[in-house]
Amino acid sequence: MRPVFAVLAIAFGTALVADTADIASAPVQAEVALNCTFTTECFDLEGCSDTNFAVSLMGRAGGVTTDDMIVAAELTTDAETYAMIGTHAGEVYSLTGSSDYGHGMLTVSGADARFTVHYTDGPLSISYGGVCE
Repeated sequence: MRPVFAVLAIAFGTALVADTADIASAPVQAEVALNCTFTTECFDLEGCSDTNFAVSLMGRAGGVTTDDMIVAAELTTDAETYAMIGTHAGEVYSLTGSSDYGHGMLTVSGADARFTVHYTDGPLSISYGGVCE
């Protein structure tokens, strides 16, 4: 997995050469490993209820400093895997990506986490609230 992150790096004010810049060539790199447990599920327009839903996020982050890094990772649920890309700034992760069935967004701030999936079959959205560690 060698996603080019030049476009996102420009957003951080970092000049990179698009054909050679990727996470593997970033001067600062880190492993990303989070396990998230969600205890609230909001199913489309029907409201929210208690749940016990877990996901794991595994991948790599890279950047010029540890303050602002680009992340490429896989988010795995018991039913599907999402190829995710996004940012890690301070204690905040903001990632988005797709599986074979839908498009998801994961936001983690400190330990608090939100994961939302939009499925084209429906259309339908499901949002989860919980924690990651």
